[in-house]
Amino acid sequence: TSLARRHIRRRRPPPPCRPPLASCLCSASCSQKRVFPRRFADLRAPRDTCPYSFTVLRLTLANKEGERRVHPKSKNMSSRTEEVLVLYGSQTGNSEQAAQQVANEIPSKLSKDGVVDVSARHMQLDDFIEIERAKWPRLLVVVTSSYGVGQAPLGCYKFRELCDAINEDGGKEDAKFLDGVTYAMLGLGDSKYTTFFQNPTAIDSGLTMAGARRIGPLGKADASGEGDDEQGKVIARWIEGIWTELAKVVESDPPAEEKMEKVHEVTVKFCGKIFEDFQPPAEGGMLSAVLMICIPVGIAVIVAALKGTLFT
Repeated sequence: TSLARRHIRRRRPPPPCRPPLASCLCSASCSQKRVFPRRFADLRAPRDTCPYSFTVLRLTLANKEGERRVHPKSKNMSSRTEEVLVLYGSQTGNSEQAAQQVANEIPSKLSKDGVVDVSARHMQLDDFIEIERAKWPRLLVVVTSSYGVGQAPLGCYKFRELCDAINEDGGKEDAKFLDGVTYAMLGLGDSKYTTFFQNPTAIDSGLTMAGARRIGPLGKADASGEGDDEQGKVIARWIEGIWTELAKVVESDPPAEEKMEKVHEVTVKFCGKIFEDFQPPAEGGMLSAVLMICIPVGIAVIVAALKGTLFT
């Protein structure tokens, strides 16, 4: 009998599971307060914060590409919101790293209490065309390098092609169609090559030709630079010096929605002429796309049911 009792004690059921994520509100009475594991050390969260909170989940995912960065105190802090896109083309990862740094710092650097709440996303230049369908914000930051003999790096092929087409057109068709768009630009390259800085120059020229306005200096970070001109130092100086220019834009009155819609409309038209596989945004946005999928499926299910073949 005693052996049986000891056996039963050994087979006690495990303790109940920790509360699910949604049940914890991290209030003062939270029973799950504990020391953070080391993997959350970079979040700089209070050590008595519940590890199951939504804040931890959001911060853990914050560095994903395309993730929207927001100011931690942005809720109800201002009367206007604005999003800045940070677009990059990168072959070795240096431009991507710089773009991510800028995107991470934008909310805290540019948000201003009672004036504007600024968020940011970073993505490849080609994703801006293919996924965003060239829906321009009024302010963006471009970080890109050159590759090979002055060619576009990864994630920048289509955007470079768009800018080349604008440069060749010379602004004749829909001249200044990017009027209302403001951008800052940082270029990376290596002066050992004769084609040094060709890609950033072509993109800067195309955007300006189309009517966009550049703010701040055109950053030139040379991989062969030495001393104060070392590439990392040039990038750091450019980022530190661009905040004042960006702040002036986000604190000013935004252009009319009709104007930015016109910018998008003309860009979509222009992209349709350049790229054979470019598909303009569907009318009605996401709802139309869902309906286009659901309606044929629904019809097929109804027909199958009428024929008595459903689930047979």
